[in-house]
Amino acid sequence: MKECAAHEVAVLSPCSTEVTGEEAGFIFLKGDRGESKEIESAHLQAIRKSDFLYVVNPGGYIGPSATMEIGYALALSVPIYSLDPATESVLAMFMRCERSIEKVKQALGGSTVAEIPRRADLAVLQAYIRKVVHFRGFDDESVRDVMLLLIEEVGELAKAIRREIGLKVGVTKPEDRKLVAHELADCLIYLLDIANLADIDLDDAFRAKEEINNKKSWKMANRPD
Repeated sequence: MKECAAHEVAVLSPCSTEVTGEEAGFIFLKGDRGESKEIESAHLQAIRKSDFLYVVNPGGYIGPSATMEIGYALALSVPIYSLDPATESVLAMFMRCERSIEKVKQALGGSTVAEIPRRADLAVLQAYIRKVVHFRGFDDESVRDVMLLLIEEVGELAKAIRREIGLKVGVTKPEDRKLVAHELADCLIYLLDIANLADIDLDDAFRAKEEINNKKSWKMANRPD
């Protein structure tokens, strides 16, 4: 963690290395909050937001919790590095042994494109967009800036839909539907970007809002009961 700090690499998890307790093999560190399941869930959330996972495994041993975290990182296409080569051969296939954090940073710094996760929920896509914004050099854009871009893209989406349905346009073309798909994707990208800038977990926000919506009574206007 000191080496990461020396090379300006932010450690998202854990928050310290000071052991404060142990329960059924699970190690508690200073700064941990909640039960073991909540703490491990926080580690997994941090992996979603990370540029890489670094496994500290002196001698090569990797325990069950770290093994699960490695599998989670693989599913998200997060690069995995380790202090020592993993003694378990299958794990070793998916990890790169690198003792120098500086070299890890250099290796990742040469990347120009973030890999799109193969299976992605909202939280994973949000983490991907965070990386893409950095890779493409748009870090200085504000919520206001991206909101304006989103409004523009909504207009482009409306135009694409108008073309597809033939509203005051010429003969529609097969590619019009493709335009709708692209504009929808652009709107989603900007929406995820806004969520990142506002520090909002869109997946959590969606679930919380749906809980509220499901408790409401809905009725279509101009329709009989």
